[in-house]
Amino acid sequence: GRLLISADPVYEEVVSGIEDGDEMGAFVILRPRGDRSGNETRIQAGTGKENTAWAARYTFNDIIGQSPALVEARKVARQAAEGGSVVLLSGESGTGKELFAHAIHAASPRRHAPFVPVDCSAIPRELLEAELFGYAPGAFTGAAREGKIGKFELAQGGTIFLDEIGEMPLETQARLLRVLQERQVTRVGGITTVPVTFGLVTATNRNLEYLAVQRRFRRDLLYRLDVIRIEVPPLRERPEDVPLLVEHYWGQKGRELGRGAKLSDDALQLLAAYSWPGNVREMVNVVERLLVSVSKPVIEPDDLPAQFQLEAPVRNPRFPAFHLPKVL
Repeated sequence: GRLLISADPVYEEVVSGIEDGDEMGAFVILRPRGDRSGNETRIQAGTGKENTAWAARYTFNDIIGQSPALVEARKVARQAAEGGSVVLLSGESGTGKELFAHAIHAASPRRHAPFVPVDCSAIPRELLEAELFGYAPGAFTGAAREGKIGKFELAQGGTIFLDEIGEMPLETQARLLRVLQERQVTRVGGITTVPVTFGLVTATNRNLEYLAVQRRFRRDLLYRLDVIRIEVPPLRERPEDVPLLVEHYWGQKGRELGRGAKLSDDALQLLAAYSWPGNVREMVNVVERLLVSVSKPVIEPDDLPAQFQLEAPVRNPRFPAFHLPKVL
């Protein structure tokens, strides 16, 4: 039968007199064409075709809003995606930086290859290097006997997304810088190097320049990451997008939960005037809470959580009243 074949050359570091960079051989993987268990299955997200665990789940169509700041961020992100540039997403928690990362991959020439996200703040520092770069057999106590592939190798030909990059320990930053410079990965406890090709998107809600002044973030790494910087605006700076976002998530969550309640115009005015400290993430949670906890057919201002009552505005003509469509 027909086979799927993937191969990666292997280079040796300076060991036993062998010069650095000499090609020593290659890893070759053969799979039956019908076998979809490996990472060779690479399907573009959002096409309706077969999906994998390492595919982008969102496109630019999922980034809702028409405010000037968001329109500009989307425009720059599309340009960066088409050009394959390194992107640094900056913005507060909950603004949708991860959606931008997914969308950039889905619009890039690498969209058929894996999209591999890594939350640098969620992995213990002593395990982060092994997670990113993999480890050789017997590299440390408790390691898998056969070793483990790292996220950079897993993202071969695709995009790796390093979320919360500002939380990365300095020692890991040094190793990351070497990978970005040499485009080669050496697994923890290993001696061989594996060439890697990938697109890079990083995100942070911290001021990396300030961290660099404090010597908590490498300035040379910052220069490598800060090629195209995209500021994702907080929701309080784009209040005109609130009705669009509420409508979108109201319909989405209503379908998921099987709820058909409507939101009154006055209630929508309160939502539009709210400062949204938790940004879009907070909005999604509020929409779901209202749909689940309020059994009335029309949700009025009194049904909103207390924080919305405290910021109650005079009716604002910037936000035309409209009824949200009934959820089917």
